[in-house]
Amino acid sequence: IQAAVKQLHKDYGGEEAFLATMGLNEGQKSFVDRQVVANLKADQLIANFSKDLQHPEEDTLLAYYREHSEPYTSESRVRALHIFKSLRQSEDKDQLFKECCKVRERLGSGEDFETIAREFSDKPAEEIDLGFFKRGELMDEFEFVAFSMQVGEVSPVFSSYHGFHLAKVLEIEPPVTTPFEEVREAVLEAWMQEQRTLRIQEYIQALKSKAEIKDIEEEIESEPPKV
Repeated sequence: IQAAVKQLHKDYGGEEAFLATMGLNEGQKSFVDRQVVANLKADQLIANFSKDLQHPEEDTLLAYYREHSEPYTSESRVRALHIFKSLRQSEDKDQLFKECCKVRERLGSGEDFETIAREFSDKPAEEIDLGFFKRGELMDEFEFVAFSMQVGEVSPVFSSYHGFHLAKVLEIEPPVTTPFEEVREAVLEAWMQEQRTLRIQEYIQALKSKAEIKDIEEEIESEPPKV
């Protein structure tokens, strides 16, 4: 235990630095000892549940990979063009919306999106092509529209807190799952961790079924006050 405590102090740059970081004083060192003991027992418990855990058959591991492929799958990405008109630069919201609708009509008749964007958008030319993006990287309103469109499609005029928008989707990258062979070790570790967790949960449930659980708060409240 003392060796573990010394290592803990060393990791923090010394005993004083450790106590300061943890918000403890000299009189609370025993708390650290108890915590180290608890951590060592927890580590030992996990080790005991792991020592006889056998690697699964390859078919089992492959099935686990297929059922839990999300961590090994990239998110879908969209590349889009953007026309933006700021409400801050217009005193008449309805008039601005009508202007955007006229631009949408021009786009619907086949005019080039980028050319019109350079003429009409309040954003600089380098921000017309947004490049590839995934969900969570742009404003919600824009992502909702962009991820609901097909390649080559031009959106209707839509609004956000900032103003009015038009979008055109250029490319869509669907999600791609990394082949099993390339992530096999990661899948194996995930499977092993899940098995350890299940064993620990079963152990805890077994202890609970044998334990006598008391409500300490009720006992305290039922005690007569001391005079």
